[in-house]
Amino acid sequence: MIIDNKKRIYKIRVQEFLLAVITAIVASIAGVSVWFYPDFLGIPRSYYVITLVTLYVIYFLYHLYINITYIYFTDSGDKIILRYFSNRPFSPGKNSIEINKKLFAGYVVQKDFFGLKQDLILYQKMKNTKAKYPAVSISVLTGPEKEKLLNTLDKYQN
Repeated sequence: MIIDNKKRIYKIRVQEFLLAVITAIVASIAGVSVWFYPDFLGIPRSYYVITLVTLYVIYFLYHLYINITYIYFTDSGDKIILRYFSNRPFSPGKNSIEINKKLFAGYVVQKDFFGLKQDLILYQKMKNTKAKYPAVSISVLTGPEKEKLLNTLDKYQN
């Protein structure tokens, strides 16, 4: 089974870019336009600009918080392979987790922010203990993709 959310990541990145451009254009027009001078509907134009920019900043910070991550998952062969990289600015490069199916020791899904932020933590058997891999954000996966991923991991859990 293969899970690849490349198209969804591209869509989100394009939306982020377009929203930034639209916010900049509308805030600039509202800031200098005579249509909003001196106020519009009894509200000063600076309030419109501040509100618009604040809404964009909240949207941007939400995306930073949930950590939109590209994920490629496959269980073909004798290994479980999870390749991922974060969409955050200045994030480290591409990462990969490869675990032999016989050494897979389980997983944990951590939920935060009313279940909107979800991180997957994988474990591997190492001699007398379990090794914990870094958390991978699965927040951007669709419901069916998450279900397929977790069902597949359940299948290999010992």
